[in-house]
Amino acid sequence: MQKMHPKELQIESFNYHLPEESIAVYPLENRDESKLLFFKNAKVKHLSFKELSAALPNNSLLILNDTKVFHARLFFKKDTGGMIEIFCLNPHYPSSHAAIFESNTECVWQCYVGNAKKWKQGPLALYFEFEGKQHTCLAELLEKQEDTYLVKFSWDAPNLSFLQLTEILGKLPIPPYLNRASEASDENRYQTVFADKIGSVAAPTASLHFTPSIFEDLAKKEIESCKLTLHVGAGTFKPVTAKTIDGHQMHHESIEVSFETLKKIELQLRKGQPIVCVGTTAMRSLESIYWHAYLFQQHKADLNHIQINQWTAYEMPSSTPALELIQLLLNEMQSEGLKSIKGTTGILIAPGYPFRIANALVTNFHQPQSTLLLLIAAITGDNWRYIYQEAINKQYRFLSYGDSSLLWIDQ
Repeated sequence: MQKMHPKELQIESFNYHLPEESIAVYPLENRDESKLLFFKNAKVKHLSFKELSAALPNNSLLILNDTKVFHARLFFKKDTGGMIEIFCLNPHYPSSHAAIFESNTECVWQCYVGNAKKWKQGPLALYFEFEGKQHTCLAELLEKQEDTYLVKFSWDAPNLSFLQLTEILGKLPIPPYLNRASEASDENRYQTVFADKIGSVAAPTASLHFTPSIFEDLAKKEIESCKLTLHVGAGTFKPVTAKTIDGHQMHHESIEVSFETLKKIELQLRKGQPIVCVGTTAMRSLESIYWHAYLFQQHKADLNHIQINQWTAYEMPSSTPALELIQLLLNEMQSEGLKSIKGTTGILIAPGYPFRIANALVTNFHQPQSTLLLLIAAITGDNWRYIYQEAINKQYRFLSYGDSSLLWIDQ
């Protein structure tokens, strides 16, 4: 029987009842005291996250996303008293996260704008104190782009970077389904213990369970980790409103992968040892690397410009082993003196996706009818329903601050 193309999948087939009481509105007091659902060979076991090292084979390699969430929500008050929320999504000018956060007079972001209809003309102003003086930050609406806007920010404190400006004026963007404002405790708990590269508007939540003691336990089993960066966008919360997946547009997110990380992946593939992605963002990044390497091999991609679209993986009939392609990237990067490769990915991983590098995924429990749930179904097949019902029955905590799972891909 011919397999259904992911474009034809109906999102209603990935619905389930999520009781409101199952949603974790706040994190546990201790990160690593969450539950861990273990799935392999169609069987489920219930563990604690502190047992992660025991649940993984010796010499496994964990792939971590080291992105860091920034204060992306800025609130400007109109002269009439109305509030306009500006939610910074993606850098526009300068176009890289690193450069835009270092800007010290002005920059342009792609943004969501709350109450945009009430922002008819003219700049909005925010007043703040820095180095003992009063300063002004202006926001100017430049252009509408479907459901987003280009917004220019300018400020009169040249010693202040835009990152520092957001830390003074902005709010941490916790997930909307928590139905609460961010609190002081979120500043620490909605970041991973290894968060480093600033640029996300949502945390890679599967990594929130990790603590120094977890990494110590992993080291005892010679389980190493390496890091890549995918800056999580607000699209991660975007519901699928189309009837079929063909009508849903995946969001693109910035990705960067270092030579050192690729080298560790290459060694792991050469030894035939497990590669475990921590979080859907790490999984999407890792699999995007395969397709970028394949496109480069076929002379259809610039080495240093990753650009993977929603359907790339389903349009490329590649049977090239991952090891061969990763070695190709490493050789080319070495010859060109590249320390990392960068770009964007909008990859959609859904049932029917051919996993190329990853063997397993550590992840939380996701919303009904979401692209993240499609990724879970790509790993577990129809067993996702059994897994999720088991988690509900065993009173697992769901979504960003919820419990965890370790899902093995049937290969």
